[in-house]
Amino acid sequence: DRERPTGTMEIEVVGEHNLPAKAILSIRIGDVRRQAPVRLRDPFCFQSIGSAEYCKVDLLTKAAGTQTLSLADVKDGGSFNTTVVFDKDVSVDLKLTPSGDGSSSPSRAEARVSRHQAAIKAKQFLDEHNIQQVLQEMVQSLLQHKPGQPFEYMVSYLQGIKPAAKVAQENGVEEDPKPHRQASTDFIDTNVLPDLKGFHSIAARLLVQEPGLFDRLKEVRTSKYDVSLIRCLETGLRNKGHAMVKTAGVVCCDEECYSVFKDVFNPVISKWHKGYDASGSHPSNTSVGDIAADLDLTLASNAVVKMSRNIAGFAMAPVISSQQRVEVEKAVVHCLAACSTATVKGQYFPLPGSSTFAGRPQGMSAEEAAALETAGLLMKEPDAPMITAAGIGRDWPDARGVFWSEDKQVAVLVNEIDHVKVVASNAAGKVREAFTRALEVVEMLAQALAGNGREFMKSPNLGYLTVFPSDLGTALAASVELALPELTKDGVRKQAVDAGLALRRAGGEAGESAWVVERVDRLGVSEVEQITALIAGASAMAQAEQALAGAAP
Repeated sequence: DRERPTGTMEIEVVGEHNLPAKAILSIRIGDVRRQAPVRLRDPFCFQSIGSAEYCKVDLLTKAAGTQTLSLADVKDGGSFNTTVVFDKDVSVDLKLTPSGDGSSSPSRAEARVSRHQAAIKAKQFLDEHNIQQVLQEMVQSLLQHKPGQPFEYMVSYLQGIKPAAKVAQENGVEEDPKPHRQASTDFIDTNVLPDLKGFHSIAARLLVQEPGLFDRLKEVRTSKYDVSLIRCLETGLRNKGHAMVKTAGVVCCDEECYSVFKDVFNPVISKWHKGYDASGSHPSNTSVGDIAADLDLTLASNAVVKMSRNIAGFAMAPVISSQQRVEVEKAVVHCLAACSTATVKGQYFPLPGSSTFAGRPQGMSAEEAAALETAGLLMKEPDAPMITAAGIGRDWPDARGVFWSEDKQVAVLVNEIDHVKVVASNAAGKVREAFTRALEVVEMLAQALAGNGREFMKSPNLGYLTVFPSDLGTALAASVELALPELTKDGVRKQAVDAGLALRRAGGEAGESAWVVERVDRLGVSEVEQITALIAGASAMAQAEQALAGAAP
């Protein structure tokens, strides 16, 4: 007697005769049923047939039929072909293939999971992450507010959702305390440009539109750090991006890149910065006295000003060596220690697990990290593909840390993306005051660096040089939070556009009516112009809010 197979099995339709259109084939072995529209060579996969002796084959149409096949005719390790006749002119040819006992290496049946199983796994994933509910709530909110920029609204809505790690922490689930050190990036071949079909970044589209551009520059290198064009393009060549969300697709790796590869960078910069001519002159004005008045609104809070800088002579984050990163850390911390004014009186906290700072070889304590986390200042290892593909997260967390002033109003982030990021905040929403403090720290650092023969990277055309082209110019980001309950009901997006401001939800405990507004223009405008425009725009939105509140019954 033949031994009936008991492991996995595939059953393929290898032929069909006179089947009605849209016929459904259903096959059952034991308690497991698979059914799908009849398609040749698209197998029905059974993970275990157990002790079943027969399989039942149903044809589901208006002229339905059922036949039963004996599994005793199927040899273990072989295959069995048979014709199943439902009517005198209607039949299908089946091929039954057992795949072993299911305990060894994965079979073809296991690899090609049925659509039914895939649907179950998909539903489990959606349920586990509460995705369907979130999307339903987002669509409801979208329809309620009907913003002028729906895609931007959806991005802002999703950004306000707490990440899973934060939720887990709030629920008492401990995260892995051991820091992760990202391995060095396996960089792309420097002479080969991948197929850019389906890539959406500005740089990728430029290379598609100008096919000879890459070949002309692929052998060119910067003089000090031997950076190639494809190294700058790494982030855009590893990530296709999305047609609705444009990214630059290129980063700066040292202070020569913007000039050496200007034929790529300049068009990207022009596209990103609203037609800015990269051969023009970028203005600068940091005279606080030229800012007429500060924001003074009861509905304003949490003004934040961030100023990024890179130190000339060092490589930038995408290619910097671990030793140079340590040198940057030492240089910045030394300069901060030399500045003894009240503005920068504070302490440097290396990230947990960082071993490069002699004063704190194990990094900051858990309590210190929690305090920085609460203040929104704790640097996190990057996990966004656009950033990690650029090589920015290498050797994490070494040589990274946060200097925090004693009054908790000023922080200096070291080696996050750019070498230095100064962050100043004002709880009352005083934008000019926050700018004044951030500027004071930046100028003190510049003076201290000059005493050691160093300076910040700067170009007369592009302003302060940053890793991301989007931050060029003032390298300044300024924002303020506004409570806008009336505008939130209708017109908040339009009002922001009219005021020349970018808008996103504040998130957290601030509520649905709290918004963060900022002026995103950085290149081609001075620092004073940027801050003045934010204050004016926020004031205009506040006046519109107050007008609606006064008109409300």
